[in-house]
Amino acid sequence: MQDKKTKSGKKLFGVLNVIDVIFIVVVILAVAVFAVKHFVIDAKGDSGSNEYVIGFFAEEISDFVVNDLKIGSKCAGDYDYDDLGEIIDIDVYDSISYGNDSKGQITRTTKPGWKSVVIYSKVKAATNDYGLFINGHTYSPGHTFVLYTEGAKLYLRVFSLQKVTEHDENGDPVFEKPDVFTALGDMEFAVTDDDSMKVPTAAPAETSVPAGSDETGKAA
Repeated sequence: MQDKKTKSGKKLFGVLNVIDVIFIVVVILAVAVFAVKHFVIDAKGDSGSNEYVIGFFAEEISDFVVNDLKIGSKCAGDYDYDDLGEIIDIDVYDSISYGNDSKGQITRTTKPGWKSVVIYSKVKAATNDYGLFINGHTYSPGHTFVLYTEGAKLYLRVFSLQKVTEHDENGDPVFEKPDVFTALGDMEFAVTDDDSMKVPTAAPAETSVPAGSDETGKAA
């Protein structure tokens, strides 16, 4: 009579049988295919050694959060705390709020105690066909998410992406600042006869915070 051990199949090294080995190989292949698809195939263009400047834009941020923004702070995305570099510049404007006036017209107004901000960070990243590819996630203009900085949390969107091709005498990236109000469209539609509605100006509420200033990058 054939014993039970022989009937169940020969064991490899006295521990694993053939079915166990096949199962393990299948699992390893599945993991390899997933890794190649998400971390190799998606990462096209450069190798991740090139530097980029990302512009983040938030239309309404409370003043106390704006005051906690600092140049030099690290940035992280809300997915897997993706490394989004460090803040190199901050522009602060009047807040941008959308609503309806007494005539039912859609207007763009300001909101006391709030500001709109454009945050620029520098980061080394790979690219794919859609934008920057960081930690398995794609970042491109229009993408909305939660950004963490050292001391602040903001809900905003990617406003611009620029590849850094030169640096100044201090080693800081040289980049252009897109006009946020031009990008948002013509402001004439925001004009209203309703005295209760205030239309923001295109001028910044505060100029860019210089690195190394006494304010340590804090907005007033």
